[in-house]
Amino acid sequence: MIPDAYNQGVSHIESLTVPAMVEWLRDELFDRNHILGGQADDYPVQAILNHFPHLSIRAQARMAEAMRQLVIEWKGSPTAWTESAIKALLSLATELPVPETKPLLQSSVEQGGLGQVPTAVRAPLLRAIAGLSGNGDRTFWMMVATEHSQFAGMAFQVLARVAPGSAVEVLGRLPHEQAIVDTAARVLPEFIARFPEGAQFEKLEQVAQVTASLPDQLAARLKSALMHAGYTVPESRSLKEAKQRNSFRQATDHLARQVSYNNSLDLRDAT
Repeated sequence: MIPDAYNQGVSHIESLTVPAMVEWLRDELFDRNHILGGQADDYPVQAILNHFPHLSIRAQARMAEAMRQLVIEWKGSPTAWTESAIKALLSLATELPVPETKPLLQSSVEQGGLGQVPTAVRAPLLRAIAGLSGNGDRTFWMMVATEHSQFAGMAFQVLARVAPGSAVEVLGRLPHEQAIVDTAARVLPEFIARFPEGAQFEKLEQVAQVTASLPDQLAARLKSALMHAGYTVPESRSLKEAKQRNSFRQATDHLARQVSYNNSLDLRDAT
């Protein structure tokens, strides 16, 4: 049953061909014209999503194809789109069953493509890809962490979910910036929990190696996140070995100070 408020909009969408759907959706995304029923805060994305389930299967397929064409259009001329229109496009493309959405968006990041995307839209673009990512996207997110280090925290978040075995490697590459480390810290307990209990200590040891290389304040943020979740970060092996070497050196120095060297020859008892 179609709600009365949506009847007019559904009828209009049903009448559109794919080319006409492209034109209508572009106007919606650019806030040039809104014909669908809804509240002021619904436009443009939520209003479209509200109507989509009430469309026929054929109309849904036409809308998905129109969205695919709009993603390709934006990729071909990113500077022709406003920031708000791009964000609306990304939101809609990830919510609707648009064919090839993930590879299309990923190709906007690969091979230096992210540099052509407006700065304010780069994080939303990666978040859209993150929402679509699965186990097969390890290579993509490892590339993001390496080539776009400002998003290494986000890469760790995604890998902690889709490829936990590779996430620690990214954790060790985090730039020494509070916001980025905080992004990783938010999902660190969830990341550890993904491993069987027997493997958790090994991962905590790896985390300890990472924290040993971070400034104290940043290391404390990672440790605090784990401690609040009931995990204890062991002392890193390298740090422990350094302390042991230092302790041994202090002991030998102390012993040396207790020894009185006498290089003279006492001949009193000589015969």
